Amino acid sequence: MFAVSVTPDPPELQRVWDANAAFWDECIGPEGNAFHRVLVAPAQMRLLRLQPGERVLELACGNGQFSREMARVGAIVTASDFSPVFVERARKYAKDAGLNIEHRIADATDESHLLAMGEGGPFDAAVCTMAIHDIAELKPMASALFSLMSASGRFVFSVMHPAFNATNPVFVAETFDEDGDVTTSYALKISGYHDRSPERGTGILGQPEAHWYFPRTLVNLLGPFFKAGWVVDGLEEPAFPAGMGAPERPFSWRNYPAIPPVLAVRMRPLPKLNG
Repeated sequence: MFAVSVTPDPPELQRVWDANAAFWDECIGPEGNAFHRVLVAPAQMRLLRLQPGERVLELACGNGQFSREMARVGAIVTASDFSPVFVERARKYAKDAGLNIEHRIADATDESHLLAMGEGGPFDAAVCTMAIHDIAELKPMASALFSLMSASGRFVFSVMHPAFNATNPVFVAETFDEDGDVTTSYALKISGYHDRSPERGTGILGQPEAHWYFPRTLVNLLGPFFKAGWVVDGLEEPAFPAGMGAPERPFSWRNYPAIPPVLAVRMRPLPKLNG
């Protein structure tokens, strides 16, 4: 990754995601990759505790793999994304699976876009799956979701872990011979946490264009939601379990079972005061 001096505007961010959407979809697949299936989706499902018939809004749905998982357990899902290419692919997958999911094109940094999706009444839950680190500004999302949520609602999101996976870590592997027993140990080298700037980087090797990341400390990640009236009441830090077998790449997160690459958070709105 490398830092950029100026945050790109929404049309440029949308252009880049449209350029990458088909490639990402083909790499991840309709059911998601191992990162999604093993780490992200189970953690989000545990935190959501969905009940059949609940209304759920997903932001930055990508190709819609998590939207479809929620619909399969009986949730009534509205799925949105910034990229029309992603939305079209998500819509086709849902139709092929026989799932009734409403899909919208919406900019998660535009409060009016988000509020427009609440025409059918309050939502019981909202979700943002591994995308907040790709979103330039969080205040509009935090404010809009607070307005859209029922009194007993919750917002669950997953993100690259701010302490381990959002600060451009260096993956380290050391092989050593101890009395004829050759072993390899794995570690991360973290060189920064505070004062990070937006960066361009590669999420999947070979993608057509580098895209922007917006790394945040925990304070900067959660602060806009606290100010909008949200409180945290659930956390998970999923990591790959040991013994899954040799990964395809030496610096795969599967070689680091003691370090969580993902942070999953559940937030709830504070009681809304009348007047």
